[in-house]
Amino acid sequence: MGLQVLHIFIYILGFSACLIAVFLSMMTISGTWIVVGVGLLFKLAHVSIEPSWTTLIILVALAGLVEVCEGLAGYFGVVKRGGSKLAGIAASITSFIGGILGTILIPIYIVGSLIGLFVGGFLGAYAVEYSRLKHNNKALNIATGTIVARVFIMVLKVVVTLAMILLLII
Repeated sequence: MGLQVLHIFIYILGFSACLIAVFLSMMTISGTWIVVGVGLLFKLAHVSIEPSWTTLIILVALAGLVEVCEGLAGYFGVVKRGGSKLAGIAASITSFIGGILGTILIPIYIVGSLIGLFVGGFLGAYAVEYSRLKHNNKALNIATGTIVARVFIMVLKVVVTLAMILLLII
């Protein structure tokens, strides 16, 4: 009886964490690592939904892949629109800096970091491309690629997080 109650508690905890992971993914925070943690919890607790070690490795690989994609999103968003590699690198760096500054300057949970992330990446790419091309519209078009890439990453995070949860429970 006591073990069953513990397993029910673990399920409630695990699936609540998975719901939080999906919500965080919608806010550009990677919820994939939370799903990995839930999988590890289920494995170590020996509950009836006990993922194999292979499944856990796949979950870790998917979470890592999402992180790599996120790190490169600003870069590829700029380069795909004809921007320079330097603008892509600047977009990635200034997105990170913008996320931090946005959190400090707009202390509304998630909102400040999202605005900072988008504005920082946009301004970094725009500054490099405007100084290179001396053409406002072209620089704006290229810099918009960072925002498109970030939105794509948000969608990717949600889809991958949901897929990981399905993989965990199947």
